[in-house]
Amino acid sequence: MRRNLLLAILTPCILACILIVLIILDNRDSSKDKEKGAYAEPTGIAESTLSPSPSGSPVSTPDDTPEPTSVPTPVPTPVPTPTSKPTISPQSTPTPAPEADREENTDQTPPAPETYEAFQIQEGNDYNLVCDSISRSFLVIDKKEDLIRDTSFKYSPKYEQTEYPNPIICFKNGYFVFAAQNQIVISDGKTETVLKTFDDGDVYITPLLESDNRILVGIELVDLAVIDLSSLKVEIYKGHYRSEFITFTDDYLCFSKRNRIPAGPYFNYLYSAKDGNALLLGVIGEIDEHVTDNYTVYINSNEKLYQINLATNELISPFQPAREFSLYFPVYSDSVIHGLSDMRFVNYNESDEPIQAIILPDLLEAECYYNTYYNMALYSIYPKDEEIKKSLPPTGIIGRFGLIDVSVFPLEQSKFPVHSSVKEKLYSGATSIGEGEIFLLEKYEDYNNESIPFEIIYAWIPTERENRAYQLYIYVPYGEEKTAYVDLVRQLLGIG
Repeated sequence: MRRNLLLAILTPCILACILIVLIILDNRDSSKDKEKGAYAEPTGIAESTLSPSPSGSPVSTPDDTPEPTSVPTPVPTPVPTPTSKPTISPQSTPTPAPEADREENTDQTPPAPETYEAFQIQEGNDYNLVCDSISRSFLVIDKKEDLIRDTSFKYSPKYEQTEYPNPIICFKNGYFVFAAQNQIVISDGKTETVLKTFDDGDVYITPLLESDNRILVGIELVDLAVIDLSSLKVEIYKGHYRSEFITFTDDYLCFSKRNRIPAGPYFNYLYSAKDGNALLLGVIGEIDEHVTDNYTVYINSNEKLYQINLATNELISPFQPAREFSLYFPVYSDSVIHGLSDMRFVNYNESDEPIQAIILPDLLEAECYYNTYYNMALYSIYPKDEEIKKSLPPTGIIGRFGLIDVSVFPLEQSKFPVHSSVKEKLYSGATSIGEGEIFLLEKYEDYNNESIPFEIIYAWIPTERENRAYQLYIYVPYGEEKTAYVDLVRQLLGIG
């Protein structure tokens, strides 16, 4: 009985002692947690490896640790500072700093730094050349060092206003070739060299063809330029060119300039060019097709086959043109020659039929119209002074000269222009062309929306050939006296 009573008393005491010990131990653990601060172990977030923060960016320090609390605080998700090559674990969700929009790199070039937007990228060997659309500068990117260098050259805003944005022409033979405002520049990636400077301001350059060591480009869709990467020289050829017909090698350049007779057919001037000099080989009609075989270019035009010998600079035709069609250069098609200072012709009133020329005074210029059907070459004469043109009929032509076919040309009395009347004969006798006459005519022409009578100084010189005669006439500008223009016709005909 006593024994049972003792056990009943001791058992609660022992349990009470154990409980007290457990409480004391629990209080000690709690005190330690308060001294350290309570952090919950992150779950579901892989460890991130971040690049060092750049200068000026906030960097975490022990002072950033939150105040200890009795409730566990989640670990804050780090926000990485963007660098050129951040390495973030796939499960982290960084929020990068905002960047300017950049052109998407479709050529697998290294990512563009934040400092530029690529308008055009040209791949090189050790370098890339980039057009920066922010600054319009040409930038060189060192592929190995991943460095950017500003060349200090800028491209023209013309390239952003056209459908062919190509300020960088090409990368060839170790050189970047590009158009910087009014200059053609090359770069090896380390230094830049200006090959050509244009005096007329910014130019738009169009790449056309390449040979082994040369590049052919168009300047403002008007002129041609040859960039030689061996000699580092640029040759310029002025005038409108036709890009559909160009033969280009390291040794030769052959091209055409395409023109059109008003309300008539097209024709082509053919040129062979070298060392900055363009040699006019002749004129043919519309070019239907062409092919080059070694040193010979074969051209099909209006069902006729022509050849150009590039070695001898010779145009070979399947037929021989009339003498009138070879006075300046060979002409094989209806065409017009502009800007002439003289008027050449065959004098059929001389026994040996020599080629002669009427020299124009500095105030006048002429153009020659060739008609192959009637086998005639006719000149139109223009004043250079715009004020004089305003006092002439609407065409602006002050006169004409040529050997005409009386059976073809409509004439009054087989001699005078249609709708003209003779006021008086001014001269009859010898001229530099042969025996002839000079008349003062009157003819009504449209002028300021009215029909006004104009005076014409008209010369008629027959030839020994049937139905052929030389015709020369000059309009007297409206409101002026005829005396000076009578003297002009006498001068042109060599009458003392």
